Amino acid sequence: MGAEQVVWSIPIISGLLVASWSDITTRRIPNKITVAILCVGLALALSDYGRVSVSECLGAVGVSFALMLLPFVIRLYKGGDLKLVVASSAWLTPSEACWSILLGVILGGVLGMLVLLRHKQARVSFKATAWLALTSRYVDQGALETNERGRTVPMAVAFSGAVLATLHLGMPWAQ
Repeated sequence: MGAEQVVWSIPIISGLLVASWSDITTRRIPNKITVAILCVGLALALSDYGRVSVSECLGAVGVSFALMLLPFVIRLYKGGDLKLVVASSAWLTPSEACWSILLGVILGGVLGMLVLLRHKQARVSFKATAWLALTSRYVDQGALETNERGRTVPMAVAFSGAVLATLHLGMPWAQ
């Protein structure tokens, strides 16, 4: 790992870890975190240390917003998830942003299944399982605890993992 990669890796890793921890513990992602991730990503794009150009940065932010807006509007994801995905896309190219969102949705589905298994509920209906697989955010209300942390999947973990995997491993077809 070169010095330039270390320079741009530290802020995104730190920001995504804080966002994930916040989502796990409170099911909220503070705006301060997403704004910081977006601003540092844009600042690095403007500098010599960024891995993407300003046009790629803004293109990825726009693509991410467009892809995440409908799931947000129909309440598949919460506002913090939308903002985190859009902000972290400032570190990616537009094609990497698309891949990262797809990977994040897949990881969210896996994480959702783990949440179901953790609660050891044998009476999860097929409908609830199908809904979880489609939304990756909400699970059957009767199958889990009644508190907010028991009903939802901390999608910041999934989307953060997807962004970091995309940044450090790349996209499968680009190998």
